[in-house]
Amino acid sequence: MDIAAAAVISSAGPHATEELAHSQNLDRGYLKEVKEKVRPLSYISLEISSEKPLVDFPGVVVVPEGRRQMTMMCTSLAYPEYAPPGKHLLQAWAAPDSSFLPLNTAAEVDMVVQDLRDAIPRFDREAEILHVSYWQKDWPMYRALPGALTQKTPIENLYNVGDGVAPLVPLGLPACAETARIVVEDIKQRVKPAA
Repeated sequence: MDIAAAAVISSAGPHATEELAHSQNLDRGYLKEVKEKVRPLSYISLEISSEKPLVDFPGVVVVPEGRRQMTMMCTSLAYPEYAPPGKHLLQAWAAPDSSFLPLNTAAEVDMVVQDLRDAIPRFDREAEILHVSYWQKDWPMYRALPGALTQKTPIENLYNVGDGVAPLVPLGLPACAETARIVVEDIKQRVKPAA
């Protein structure tokens, strides 16, 4: 099926956009760049419940010493509605040692839990892990290192947005929003509205 459009914005990720656009329509240099630069990062997230806040700061806390690079936030201090009724919610995010090696998920999660125990001495007594999630390969989160690829493709007015084409800063969801802002600004300059 063909659909006529002045511009097309894809949030499927650069690899999926390449498939949708049919790789024969894209130049070899761009295909090589996507293959070499769009290498997804792995990421782990834990949702943890407790009666009292496990961290007393309402922002992101960086855990500099540990087995894994980790940040955490007692989300319920800023957004009480995110926690189970009558409880607090701590979210912890961590990156494995390498995103480019096979991921031993159980071992990686165990190291994150050990880091939480070291950072929060009462963790074993008061914390209940509600959910563990991890992202790798083409799962959305960090489909590519920030700054790896721009939003434009060689096909005029075909753009990528999202975590696969994020700028160097900001990171995460704000980076995805920034890619959309960049693309919308470019479209506004390049594509004239129909009369």
